[in-house]
Amino acid sequence: MTNVLILGGSGKIGLEIQNRNNIFFTKTYFKNILKNGIKFDILNDQIENIDHVSSYDCYIIMSAISEPEQCFLNEKLSKQINVIKTKELILQLKKYGKKIIFFSTEYIYDGLTGNYKENSNANPINLYGTQKLEVENYIRRNIQNHCILRIAKTYSSKIGNSSLVSNWYNQVCIQNLKTFKVASDQFFSPLFVIDIEKVLELIINKNFIGTINLGGPDKLSRIDYFKIFISKIEKKDIHIQKVKLSDFIKNEKLPLVTTFNTSKLKNFINFKMTNFENGVKKFLENVN
Repeated sequence: MTNVLILGGSGKIGLEIQNRNNIFFTKTYFKNILKNGIKFDILNDQIENIDHVSSYDCYIIMSAISEPEQCFLNEKLSKQINVIKTKELILQLKKYGKKIIFFSTEYIYDGLTGNYKENSNANPINLYGTQKLEVENYIRRNIQNHCILRIAKTYSSKIGNSSLVSNWYNQVCIQNLKTFKVASDQFFSPLFVIDIEKVLELIINKNFIGTINLGGPDKLSRIDYFKIFISKIEKKDIHIQKVKLSDFIKNEKLPLVTTFNTSKLKNFINFKMTNFENGVKKFLENVN
């Protein structure tokens, strides 16, 4: 059995990760209490104070302020958590000589071209992407046995977790809203979160070292994804207004096109990533 410690396991992604055939995940939390989890405050706690921390075979770092707008509004705090304390954590973990997996973001790209490969130029246009890229570079310089996962926008099969499909379902099916303004100029490769669990299993078992762009197989606009969602729930009275992403942005910039070229991912995994249409079907099967 491979024992893995997930730092920041009470976030949207961490909550979805379940034990695999030969992998047991232990998760830390801060505010959102997890049954059988370990309380850990990245700002104030020391990793060596976690019982038997050196006995884990792998460490996954998900801890972060991950909303770009919140990073912008809380620049000092986000720098402390996303950069300074994360670097300190990595340095503390280094002495155990185990694999470190770091969750980065699609926002390390500027969003001008899309179809990004792992070796495409990283040129973040917002603070969150800049912070993540700084830690990526730190890991490459200091940790040999590492894996960096650049995560696309995620969604899951669960309702009420504020992910892409869950939000739409809440608005359309629970709040019964009829009119929606949806960006037509934002393109991305949405990632069904259960697929992350499968990829992690392969990374750990194969001892993969390097960087992977982890996204779904689609490369569509937000409005196209919304139309797919509406078609699956068979709502006929929904009015869609085509708008620009800038109409929703308050302060921080967001890249427009963050679609991934996932050829490296396809060559590594032994299963098919979930496309958006099938992901919506699984969501509806779960909530109905």
